[in-house]
Amino acid sequence: MQENKEVFDFAQTNQPPTDKWNKRLRVFHKLMFISAFRKPRFLLNVVCYLQSTVGKYFTEASGGTQLSSVYLDTSAVTPLIFVLSTGSDPMSGFLKFTTQMQFTDKYYSISLGQGQGPLAENLIEKSLRLGHWVFLQNCHLATSFMQTLETIVRNLTLGITKAHVDFRLYLSSMPIQTFPISVLQNSVKITNEPPKGIKANVFGALTDLKQDFFEQHIQNGNWRAIVFGLCMFHAVLLERRKFGPLGWNITYEFSESDRECGLKTLDFFIDREVLDEIPWEAILYINGDITWGGRVTDYWDLRCLRTILTIFSSKRIIQPDYKYCRGDSYYRDPRKKTLTEYSAYVQGFPVLEDPEIFGMNQNANIVFQTKETAFFINTLLLGQPRSAADEGQAMENEIAQQTIARIQKALATKIKREPIHDTLSVLDAKGQVPSLTIVLVQEIDRFNIALGIIHDSLVNLSKAIKGLVVMSEELENVFKALLSNQVPASWAKRSFLSIKPLPSYISDFQRRIDFIQQWAENGAPRSYWISGFFFPQSFLTGVLQTYARRRVLPIDSLKIDFDVFERELVQQDFFEMHTNNMSDQKLYGNLPECTDAIINVHGIFIEAARWDLSKGGLCDANFGELFSRMPVVRFKPCLEISPTVRYEAPLYKTQQRSGVLSTTGHSTNFILAVLLRSHNDPEFWIMRGTALVSAVLENIC
Repeated sequence: MQENKEVFDFAQTNQPPTDKWNKRLRVFHKLMFISAFRKPRFLLNVVCYLQSTVGKYFTEASGGTQLSSVYLDTSAVTPLIFVLSTGSDPMSGFLKFTTQMQFTDKYYSISLGQGQGPLAENLIEKSLRLGHWVFLQNCHLATSFMQTLETIVRNLTLGITKAHVDFRLYLSSMPIQTFPISVLQNSVKITNEPPKGIKANVFGALTDLKQDFFEQHIQNGNWRAIVFGLCMFHAVLLERRKFGPLGWNITYEFSESDRECGLKTLDFFIDREVLDEIPWEAILYINGDITWGGRVTDYWDLRCLRTILTIFSSKRIIQPDYKYCRGDSYYRDPRKKTLTEYSAYVQGFPVLEDPEIFGMNQNANIVFQTKETAFFINTLLLGQPRSAADEGQAMENEIAQQTIARIQKALATKIKREPIHDTLSVLDAKGQVPSLTIVLVQEIDRFNIALGIIHDSLVNLSKAIKGLVVMSEELENVFKALLSNQVPASWAKRSFLSIKPLPSYISDFQRRIDFIQQWAENGAPRSYWISGFFFPQSFLTGVLQTYARRRVLPIDSLKIDFDVFERELVQQDFFEMHTNNMSDQKLYGNLPECTDAIINVHGIFIEAARWDLSKGGLCDANFGELFSRMPVVRFKPCLEISPTVRYEAPLYKTQQRSGVLSTTGHSTNFILAVLLRSHNDPEFWIMRGTALVSAVLENIC
């Protein structure tokens, strides 16, 4: 047992095992233990395995392939193709190479697209005579031009078209099926993928810098710190994408050209010859709102980007001993004097970076590394020979029929609009129906439409399986979705927003129906389950309208303030009470009643943080705790909110966070911003990616 414990401890902590186990286990065997007991540490140990088997060279950042070395393999009849990937842009490297080769006035560059084909042909014809270079960018956007391009390259290769010895043809394209095979076969190919990881990104950025640009400046060390900080900033923006919604709500294609433009902005605003005050506000605006910020479409992502920019590219970075993140970190400006020394310093960065450089904790790394490990192992399995289809499984039709029967039994065909509780139909002094009653009726209608679509498709699919009706394309898609335990697209289109798999979705639907039905039959609850609304934004509008009517105030002048109680409510407990025909009043405990449009709300979860009941504020999440339940939150309409510093946490419908952007700049997934007390600065939680969600992927409510 003690021997087994030693191996298990090694897998959990990544500490070297005892000498005895070191001799027993080969490096690959250690990988097997890590894969079984500690998946988040797997990729780090894969790197160690590669270093011990094929060498350290294959795991180090190389700074990318230089065009000068690839150029030697090209000729007037052999084009060079840049195979693009998301976020890559070979143009900046190409421009530097034209300067190096003294071709700055002897090249043509054109981005292909509609109507650009004839212009590209003319430029190639002219350059063939004069010995100039032609760079045709984004060939994947000009599929109609590909046949012409194939003819041009074939004529060059066969010698039908005579070319000047200095002529070169450069192409860039995303991988597409319509790209001519003959052009690929007769060209030099170079992949232009952005480097992966902080270390590789920053090292590649330093490799692209000119020595005199970096070292020769009147600001001396401050200038180098500013340039290095901007390179770090760009790398952090790119690498935050790996954390999914915790990093960015929407994945943005930041590219090397953004970094080049940002560096030029620094060079423009910071005088090289006169020691003057640095215009930080102008730099922050240009880089934060235009250069990088111009790509960002989500309001909360833009807030995050600006926060990151102040950490890596603001007045604070030129302070002595400034660190980019908390703790005793190596992520800081090394205060060296030469570009070579900076590059050597970056080579000392770890291959797998500490999540603190992104402002996150280890939980973010757990999510990312587990996902990457699964992707790595699944990719390896693709290389294995496929076995025959599993036998002994039930026929697909039978499985689908069983699933149909379960869903039909679980979901009511409709929610009853009548009878409605007497308190919900009491008119106000002006004879108006209560706003929240209108919200309730609208919710019932929305749910009934979704239920009708689901039940109709299930009935028709059952008939189609039996051969009684034609299996249409839509029914076939429903059939496939049921077999894979996914929500059919035709249901999702008219349903509430959800990212749950089918079984959890149906359970969630049951609880939502119960919540709405109980509200209609028994009157307004003491706490509203915000996850149960089809369209929670209309509910909040109803709350504000109720308050505005009672106080005779314009609704657009109102805001919502928030208090957090110490009590947690779990909707599953209410559902079980209702299923057993029991009263749910004891579940509320001492929770105060909703009065004067001041309402209690439960069903909110928090990601990348937790609520500390003893301190009454946000605190960091426990290790391994990816989300936690928020206590009941009181929503209080008011004219003014107290000016205390609180974290403005966006509340989303799902953990996906992204949705269709509305005219306000917010996603349709976004509900509202909730102000939460905290002992940390708002910057801390912005970097963490802390947000509230009304529904999590797990079957929890």
